[in-house]
Amino acid sequence: MGEQGRKLSGTAAELLVASRLIVRGFSVSWPIGDDDQYDLISDSHNGKISRLQVKSTSTKLRGTFHVNFSYGGGSRKMYTKAQVDYFVVVISAYPNGTAFYIVPIEVIKAKCMRFWAPGEHPYRTGRWRGCPLEDYRDRWDLLR
Repeated sequence: MGEQGRKLSGTAAELLVASRLIVRGFSVSWPIGDDDQYDLISDSHNGKISRLQVKSTSTKLRGTFHVNFSYGGGSRKMYTKAQVDYFVVVISAYPNGTAFYIVPIEVIKAKCMRFWAPGEHPYRTGRWRGCPLEDYRDRWDLLR
């Protein structure tokens, strides 16, 4: 997928996340321009406002979905707490439909992490039984 295709896919994921937030009673705002490291702002109406960086994929690589939690050109940089509060990962190719992971930035320790639906990892050994971020699937409540 070229740069334009990735940009359109990212925009679609942002709109999908925004719609999920609105249905759950949040207000959603977008920063104007591309100067910020976050894609959306969620307002819970309980006094909590969160900066969200949306990451999406629909392509398996060696049996798992790889998601980059970094930005920049050749020397990729990790996002910081000063830039982003949560990542919302959208995986649109799980066997049972689109999956959403709401992950606090403090949890992310690597520039790239793997995701897979339960029971879908190609090795299925004890170590790979569950996706390391599975506890964050559909955790919209973290944004309240």
